[in-house]
Parts: sequence; C-alpha cells; structure tokens
Amino acid sequence: MATPDEIALVRERAEIVNLVSRYVSVRKAGKNFVALCPFHPDKNPSMTVSPEKNLFHCFACGEGGDIFKFLMKIENLSFPEAVEKIAAEVGVKLSRAERSAPSKFDAYKELNEKICQHFQKNLFNSAGQKAFEYLKHRGFLIETMKKFRLGYSMGAWDDLLRNFPKDKELLNTLGLTVPSKESHSYDRFRDRLIFPIFSGQGDVIGFAGRALSEADEPKYLNISNTPLFEKGHVLYGLNFARNTASEQKCFVMVEGYADVIAAHQANFTNVVASMGTALTSEQARLIKRYAPLVILAYDRDAAGQAATWRGIRNLSNEGLDVEIALLPVDEDPDNFIKTKGPDAFRKILDDARPFHQFYVQYLIETNNAHSGAGKQKILQEAIAFIKGIVNSARRHEMIRELASQVSIPDEEIALLVRNAPDASKTASATERTTTTQTTPQSRPILQNQISLGPEEHLLYFLFQGHLSVPRVARALEATQFVKYPEIARVLYEVGSQERWKLDQLLEQLSPDDQTIVRGLMLTELSFSSVDKAIADAMTQIKLKYLEEHLRKLNTQIAQAERSGDKEIVKQLQAKIIANRKEQSILKRLQEGGI
Repeated sequence: MATPDEIALVRERAEIVNLVSRYVSVRKAGKNFVALCPFHPDKNPSMTVSPEKNLFHCFACGEGGDIFKFLMKIENLSFPEAVEKIAAEVGVKLSRAERSAPSKFDAYKELNEKICQHFQKNLFNSAGQKAFEYLKHRGFLIETMKKFRLGYSMGAWDDLLRNFPKDKELLNTLGLTVPSKESHSYDRFRDRLIFPIFSGQGDVIGFAGRALSEADEPKYLNISNTPLFEKGHVLYGLNFARNTASEQKCFVMVEGYADVIAAHQANFTNVVASMGTALTSEQARLIKRYAPLVILAYDRDAAGQAATWRGIRNLSNEGLDVEIALLPVDEDPDNFIKTKGPDAFRKILDDARPFHQFYVQYLIETNNAHSGAGKQKILQEAIAFIKGIVNSARRHEMIRELASQVSIPDEEIALLVRNAPDASKTASATERTTTTQTTPQSRPILQNQISLGPEEHLLYFLFQGHLSVPRVARALEATQFVKYPEIARVLYEVGSQERWKLDQLLEQLSPDDQTIVRGLMLTELSFSSVDKAIADAMTQIKLKYLEEHLRKLNTQIAQAERSGDKEIVKQLQAKIIANRKEQSILKRLQEGGI
C-alpha cells in the first residue's frame, strides 16, 4: 500500500475531469463541468465535476467523492488498486517501502497457497478417496472441485507440522494449527473436506472444513480470525462472482459453501455466501461496490429466517435493494438445484419479492392479524424492525406496506416509528439523527429537493473559502447547528489545524453527511453581499437554536412543576427569561433596530 504522502501526491497531480471524460461526455458549466451520471439512469446531467476541488457529485443519486472513489466505483476496484492505476498514469512511483523485502503478509499468503495445494493434492490421491467420493455423490464435477480448489485434510494430528516443519509459528498465526498447553501444536482440520476461502482478488486467505463423519462435531469448522481473514468481512465466492454480479447488477446470497459451488456449477455465477454468519455491514459495503441489488436465497429453517432478517437491515442501510427468493420449506439451494434443476431455481429467483412485502406478509402469516393481540404483535415487531432501518427511502416503503396490510394510515405508522425506542442504544448520534428524519426533503441532499437554510448557507461559505473555521467557531458552538451538529463538530476539530484538507473532514463523516458536504461544495450561489449573508446566517442559526432550547426548557419546567420542585422551576424560569432576552436582541439586530 502506498504511503499517505504518496496518495496525497497522486490526488494532487491527477485531474478528475480527464478521468471522468473517458467514461462519460462532460461539458463546461461555469467553473465546473457537468455530465450524465454513470451510476444511475440519468436523462439530464445530474453529476457535477469540480477540477478545482478534484471532486465529483451527483445531485440526483447522491454518489460522489474524489478521483479514487470515481475509479473504484466505475471499474469495481479496491482503493489500493485505484491508487496504483492513477499513480502509474500521473508518474508517481509508489515506494512500497514495506514491500521492499517480503512482508509478513506476503509470507502468510505464500504459506496459505502452499497449504491449499497440499490439501488439493490429498483430495486427488488415495488418502482423500472418502472426501472425493462424498463430493461425487453430492453431484460435484471434477472441474468444479478444481475451480474452487477443494481439498482434504488428513486424519493425523500433525500432518501440516510434518509437511511444513519450518513454518510452525506461521501455521499457528494462520489458525491452521492450534497451540496446546504442553507447548505443542496440532492440526485444526483433521479428516475434513476443505473449502479454501478467497479474497475478492482470488488469494487464499483462509480455510473451512466439513466433517466427513456424522460423529464428528462441529459439522463445519471455520478458521478463526487471522491477519488475512476476518469473519464478517469476506464473502465466499466473491472472486468468482464479482464480474457477473457487476454485469447483471445483482448478487444472489446463500448460506453455505456447497450452495455457492452448486449454483456456480449450474451457471448461476453471481452467487456468494456470508459463510454462516448474519450478513454484516462490512459485507454489505463489499456487495455495494459491485451491484445495487441482492436476492437473499437462504434456507427457510429458523436459522435461515433469522439470518435473513439480520442481513436485510444491514443491506438496506447501505442503500441496496433487497429481494427475497422463497425456496420450498426444508430445501437449500444446493439440494434444490440438483433435484429440481437449474430452470426451477431460475424461476425461484425470478419470482423474488422486495423484502418489505415479504417481511410484512411473513408477520401476518405467523400471527393472527384478525385478533387485537395478533395485530399488536405485528405492529410491535414491524415497527421495531423499521426503526432500525437508516435508509429513509427503504423505511418509507416498509411504512407504506405495513399501513396497507393492517389498514392504518401511513401517517400513524410513521408517528409510531418516530416515537419507538432506538433499535440500538449504541447507535451513533449521526445514525439516530438520520433515523428520525420523516421525509427525504428534510436533508437537502438532492438538487431537485434542495432548500438552503441558514446552516446550509453558512457551511457553503465555509467550503467556498469566504470565511474561516475559527471565525465560525468563535461565533457558534457546534451544538448550535440544529440540523448538522456532527458536520460542525468534525469541521471544528479538523479546521482548527492551520492547513486542513477536505479528505480529513469527509473520512470522519457518515455517508449522508459526506453527501451534504460535497453537494454544498459543488453548488454555485450568488449573493449581493456575502458579508451580510454570512451575518444573517449566523443570526438565524442562533435564533433557531434558541427556539429549540426554549422548547426544551418549557418541557423541563412542566415536569418540574408536576413534581413540585419549586427551586428547579425558579432556575428554569430564569433561563427562559435570559433565552427570550437574547432572542429579542438577535431579532432587533436582524431587523436593523440596533
């Protein structure tokens, strides 16, 4: 990986307009350029490209970022791959100081590759006959076994230690052997069918083993977290599926290794698995790099249903479209494809339904919607689920679906969701703020919805260089930004440095707030007097904050009066008087009366 200084130099030398123009036509519009956005169906140029700030931003779909983000998105590259590609074009030689000698990671990958070859060799000789026959019985072809590099681990406790005696420490580090109390180690995988786990680029980063005897437990044994492999950050089969998924704009998600392999053998080459874990936010972000749609084809047993609900929330919160494919009860994709055929599985996928329809229907089917208690349970479970969905569009879809199914107006369901307790007490302030928004228009992300208020104006002046962060910080506390306290907090922190850069700000913000910042940076506004507009914005922000503060004080005083705490009432009344006095002064100042 390049050093931070090298990355900064590449970013400085590269010209984003030149890069973007290779993929879409751009035309000059003031000091910026505009183009049809390549990341959504776009009939009118919605994407702005700024050569000055080296940024792009789509005011329709919200996609945006720097030159690396554009290349990553449009070519499905990782960040290091994007840096390398652009560095080569602009003549920046990446030092790779850490790679001048073979790094630990090189050694880890090299040993994993050797172990993978060892397991493969075992499968295709007499020692692996049992595993080989098991795979043939399951309907897997030899070419499929070789494609997925399936293998067999010998039954001995020290097979790897005997075959790789110089790598004892590395074997422990990679989770392939387990240290014992007597300072000895033993092989983790013994007499098991081996599934190598690959990175998105195809490197062997870990292994999993399936028991060949019903008496052996557990049935599936996964490697522990290692420097190369972290559970919940990898998708099994991604290296084989990413190109097809990108072309078809869709992934199919299944539960197990065998499900993935059977699907690919039947030419469903966009299928991946989360490897026995509930699908995580990290895996959802990985999916989003390649495709906007995920079809969940999990088993319909209790474990599969639980994995479905947990995965939906993370996928939806990343802005992905999620559909549910309904397999018959007691069927998994592997068995279904082999017994019913690829055409039947294709029909299952074609009949997949949007998750919000499926989830509400599932609740209705599993509860008595005609009884008061059943309807109440449906509402409670659905509202708790909806509350945990951060993406406002997906949340509104579920509200509408629930409202139509239980015959309650949308507005009442939305109110119940807003008043419901947070789905997670550990949610960040930014996530909680986003969750409680009632309409997409409440955050001016999109150009056709934008309604610039005082906070947007002040942030605009900051990003356009009309005033400094210290000047704003002296006049306003971050908490006085009612709409964007998190942007203000991070901005004050980063902007306190003498020379700060945009990427320092963006990397600490949520995706929604990043969109706000990019949109304001690339918006072009005109004012008859910038100084007056700045002063007006500051005054209006203070007034809005005082209004909110007064509302809270009135709530507190009502509570104190009910509890009979006269001293607290007296203190709160004094604060209310001071608040109103400050409001009066600010309003007179705004009207020119002072």
